[in-house]
Amino acid sequence: MSYENDLIEQRKLKDDFVKTSHQSPLTKEQQLIFKELSYFPVSDKYKFHVELKEFTNKPL
Repeated sequence: MSYENDLIEQRKLKDDFVKTSHQSPLTKEQQLIFKELSYFPVSDKYKFHVELKEFTNKPL
């Protein structure tokens, strides 16, 4: 899956959660009229390639 398609799919899942979940921050009435959240356009300039390293000196 491409970066753009992956991000679009994640957004769709979030919108579905907000519209249908009992844990949604919206009221039932708001959920009935909810369409989708507003998002910035997908852009590769916000995509980061990083190497994650586990922190070895972990606090208790």
